[in-house]
Amino acid sequence: MSAEGGLSHDCNEKPNDLNLRGFTMTGDSPIVEEVRERRRILSERYGHDLQKYYEHLRELQSQYASRLVNQLTVIRSSGQKTK
Repeated sequence: MSAEGGLSHDCNEKPNDLNLRGFTMTGDSPIVEEVRERRRILSERYGHDLQKYYEHLRELQSQYASRLVNQLTVIRSSGQKTK
């Protein structure tokens, strides 16, 4: 991908950059900026109060309890079940 897309090959990688298989995503990429903007919006929505945001998430969890997975069972290719 090109530098405009947020990923570029960089031999002089900065310590705070994220390297993904030979490509570097810088801290000012469009993706990072979008995540920061969404974080800012959520923070403002709940008055910058993590407890209020947590309570909202717990309410959603209760509201959609039937969609939650209670236990994960992994079935290996040999047919053995693992928990």
